[in-house]
Amino acid sequence: GKFAVGAKDIEVYNKKGELVGKSMTKAPMIDFSVVSRNGVAALVGDQYIVSVAHNGGYNNVDFGAEGSNPDQHRFSYQIVKRNNYKPDNSHPYNGDYHMPRLHKFVTDAEPVEMTGDMRGNTYSDKEKYPERVRIGSGHHYWRYDDDKHGDLSYSGAWLIGGNTHMQGWGNNGVVSLSGDVRHANDYGPMPI
Repeated sequence: GKFAVGAKDIEVYNKKGELVGKSMTKAPMIDFSVVSRNGVAALVGDQYIVSVAHNGGYNNVDFGAEGSNPDQHRFSYQIVKRNNYKPDNSHPYNGDYHMPRLHKFVTDAEPVEMTGDMRGNTYSDKEKYPERVRIGSGHHYWRYDDDKHGDLSYSGAWLIGGNTHMQGWGNNGVVSLSGDVRHANDYGPMPI
């Protein structure tokens, strides 16, 4: 589809068929292969994933796209240590992170490179970083202009990817993204 990996300048239409803008104008659509199939973690090393510590209900991850091959094999990588981050005075980052170690090296996907700068305000400079993308899963819901809304699904039902909401603030390892999905922002329409 038009949201394929590497796609740029993706035209987005509302339900009336009206063009509301273009997404991914400054960077290509992100490759989903670094994210677990249920969207709760990203592969950052041969044997390590990162996620939020409040995602404690999973004990394994697998990677790779869906396929129609009936012989398709999917390997389940087991979590052997959660490595929940414990903030202290010398490392005051937010405590809702963990970096689980897996029982085997992942061979299904290549890890994504982690940022070297954990100061949250670093990436709010739109001249230096003109596009911000997100990938994963989470609580999905619909909302109309009159604020009527309802749930579609909770975490793990499907993966999403694209441009994000605008950054409100950032500090030690945390950024706050906020906005209204019904209105385009500097990164484009349909922020997630």
